[in-house]
Amino acid sequence: MFTLGANTVVIPPLAAHEEADVAWRTKHQLRKLFWMIYCTDKETSLRTGQPPSVNDDDCDLTPIPGYLDMKYMDDRAELGVSLLDDTSPPLLPGDVRLDMIKAKTYTLLYSIRALRKSAAELLRDIRQLDDELEAWRQSLPPEFRPSLSLREVPLEPSLSELRKMERIMVHFQYRHLICDKPWEL
Repeated sequence: MFTLGANTVVIPPLAAHEEADVAWRTKHQLRKLFWMIYCTDKETSLRTGQPPSVNDDDCDLTPIPGYLDMKYMDDRAELGVSLLDDTSPPLLPGDVRLDMIKAKTYTLLYSIRALRKSAAELLRDIRQLDDELEAWRQSLPPEFRPSLSLREVPLEPSLSELRKMERIMVHFQYRHLICDKPWEL
């Protein structure tokens, strides 16, 4: 029973299958919310030089089922799929796998512990991160894959506006990760 102003609304109890559906949707929405917070936290941490609020060791970093399929879906396959459906994987700004590399970048290169490393240890960590970043880059479909050079790469005319924006965001976040030291140490 809810009271809205002077009106009282009685909500009938849910059937068992409806309760299960509500529980599943709630769990699914909480998982989407976690990934939104996670991605924002890693981006903010890397840009500000402050430690992330979310510790990867304390989290279940299993991607949402179907996330990568939806993230880099061909526009033609998108027909009939509602991107705003609350049961579909979220369209996050960037790629959660890149956000995981961002978290590792902060930990290995910019944390207090990293500041105490020798030059050889830092070089080893940079090589490790470079290998992971290149593996991520190569895993992307060609129309989304950032180039190694900073030359201008035209947008695919066949991509929808949504996919063009996704491509721009992925390229931007990749460039930001490899080109910038976003703050002064």
